[in-house]
Amino acid sequence: MEVFSLLSGSGLIFFIWHMWRYDGFRCLIPTRQDWFRALICYLMLASISLLFACGLIQMYVLYSQYFATINGITLPKPWTLWPERFQQLWRDSLYILAMGWACLQAVHLEEFLYWAHLMSSIRYPTGPKVSWVRSVYFKIWVGGTLAGLVLLYGAVNIERNDLEVMRSYLFLVGGASSAVLAIFSTGLCFAVPSFVRTVRSQGASYEVLDRLAFFAEMNGIRTVFRWIYSIAFIILSADGLSSAKPINTSPFASDLVLMTAIVAVLIVACLSVILLLPRNMTAEALPATAIPAKMRMVAYPRPRFSSVNPPHSAALTASSGGGGRAGSEVQIDQMAILGRRLNLDREAMGGMTEDLLELPHQVAPKPPASASSGASADGDSTREGYKASQSEEHIFTQQAAMEEAMGSTGTGSKRAKSPKTGVRWSEVPSILSRERQGAETPPMPAGSMSPRRPPRPSEIWVHTEETVKRD
Repeated sequence: MEVFSLLSGSGLIFFIWHMWRYDGFRCLIPTRQDWFRALICYLMLASISLLFACGLIQMYVLYSQYFATINGITLPKPWTLWPERFQQLWRDSLYILAMGWACLQAVHLEEFLYWAHLMSSIRYPTGPKVSWVRSVYFKIWVGGTLAGLVLLYGAVNIERNDLEVMRSYLFLVGGASSAVLAIFSTGLCFAVPSFVRTVRSQGASYEVLDRLAFFAEMNGIRTVFRWIYSIAFIILSADGLSSAKPINTSPFASDLVLMTAIVAVLIVACLSVILLLPRNMTAEALPATAIPAKMRMVAYPRPRFSSVNPPHSAALTASSGGGGRAGSEVQIDQMAILGRRLNLDREAMGGMTEDLLELPHQVAPKPPASASSGASADGDSTREGYKASQSEEHIFTQQAAMEEAMGSTGTGSKRAKSPKTGVRWSEVPSILSRERQGAETPPMPAGSMSPRRPPRPSEIWVHTEETVKRD
């Protein structure tokens, strides 16, 4: 049990250190947006802490009562010769172990169900249009968590006199339920690659794909160790409930199987911590001082729709309740949730959290008459309120955008070319806010053709001369 205490204590220290490096323990503060993540963090913290407490209690009991000296010979002392106080401490440690195991299984079940809900929402535009808390997956998680807690506590209470049988029943129920979660995790391993292809087709950035690839690899490793400790606990419990008990009566075999299971449990717990709170190493690698004053212009690619359900199709309009925007709002919300799950900001999402249907022409505000006449004092040209110190050809005026749009719809052109729009970095939130607050398009009858719309920009080119500082 000293190995169990050492490993669980190391896991607790690692979790505390990881939370500090993640956001300075702010993940433990429940907010309106991230209260559920705080709940899962508390469940994980309680799980590792309870496992550590169980290891300490059992180590204290074994070091106090495990050996006895008879005629000068030191022999292992059977539990039937322990004083009642130490037997009760051992029973209490099994209850603590059941509680910690139930919390750990609740975290593992949440990960599978949460990703299943997120994948179905992003993969199918006509899929679930409810939040995680109102989805059927959340109800399954609540029911599964309560069922796991009841089963583990019921397994401990099947036998209260024989300490070995109590532990065998606990290992049997816990190992069987962990094997069921391992089956779910295996299915998630097979579903992640197709989900990555779906997100890539919708315009995901390389950082999003890199995070998803890291999640897929770590989840595969974690699934292997889940199978290891599930099978190990089932072997120990089945042998303990048998009459011969060949493994439990062998000190080497029992310690080997038990230590293998304990090491696998702690590895799974540490990997769950890393995947639950993924650190943004790119942001942490940046210096704490200001980033260079002039940032390069970054293109935000528009997501590509499949030919099955284009953005203005009748199927999407009918499924969204009459307005063609409802499905897009669900898509935006789920993409934003994916970014928060991967610990990525809006910039790293590569424009996936923007409006997927349309974005009107956004142009620079016209400068005052004194600023717009002639050239500036340092010889730089001024154009619609933007100071072009170099050849910033991606900044368009309203007239240039309209000329490009009208020229692309001339005779012989098969498809209108979408103009680009130049905006400042600080204007992007206000642009998206004005678009979401704009007039809604009236619903079109099913099967009818939507009216011709003016070309919409396929990219937003952001340029800034401001100094951006990290918090």
